Order: sequence, then structure tokens, then C-alpha cells
Amino acid sequence: MEKKLAWSIFSSPFGNLFYRYARTEKFLRNFSIRRLFFSSESVDSQWLNPLITGSINMASRYAVFSFLAGFWRKNYSDAIKSIQQPTLIVLGEGTTSVSKKGITKTANEWLADYLNVFPQSQGKIISGRNVLPYESAVEFVSAVSSFLVNS
Repeated sequence: MEKKLAWSIFSSPFGNLFYRYARTEKFLRNFSIRRLFFSSESVDSQWLNPLITGSINMASRYAVFSFLAGFWRKNYSDAIKSIQQPTLIVLGEGTTSVSKKGITKTANEWLADYLNVFPQSQGKIISGRNVLPYESAVEFVSAVSSFLVNS
């Protein structure tokens, strides 16, 4: 019921206005700094321009609204437990949740949670927060390369 309410708000004129605001550079910069990146200096035009360009199409709002409504937060633990392929989990040392529920865990706690669910997994913590391929590209590529070579 909560998700139906959220979706009805997002598809209302208010939701339309909110999306128009949420696709501004100011909003995207502030959200990226508050919720995604470890260092505000990493939130640059190379990061922001594709977001702004992609949000020009108003139909892209449905993906944003789905994310904001929490549709992605379903419990996939059982499906994940059935994955038999070796899996690498790379987290940033400043990893945080984008949830407003105040989830506070260390990167080691997040990693332990993931390693307990993925049956054939190994993990690595690198510098950064939540957008590791962008903010810690060299470390991320190194972690993935090492995993691929050793798997």
C-alpha cells in the first residue's frame, strides 16, 4: 500500500514538478555529494553532464521514481543464495545506504552481510563510497582484474 501511495504521488502533477527539479544540476550535485560520493571533488561535470542529458527525456522519471519508492529494496536473498558463479563484491570504505531509514553500518559489516548471502563470493574494500567505478577507477579495475585472473 505504501508503494502504491508513493507511486501515485510520483505520477501526480507534484511528482512531475519534483522530477523537473530533481534533474537540475543543483539537485544532482547535492544528492551525489550527500549520498553517493566519498569526496565532493569527484562530483564534476564528467559525472553530472550524462545525468542531466539522460534526464531530459521525461520518460526517464519512472526509473527514478521506482528507485525512490523503494521498489528495488525487495528481499532477493533466496535468489542470491542460488547463484553458483564466483562473485566479487567490491565496496567503498565509506559505503552508505541511500535509504532514509538511518542504516549505519561499516564497510566491513556491509561486506560480511553480502558474503553471508552470496555462496561463491569474495570481497574487497577499496577507497570511495558508492560509485566506485567512477570515483576509484584504478582501484576498482585492479580489484576486478585480480579477481578475474585468480578465478
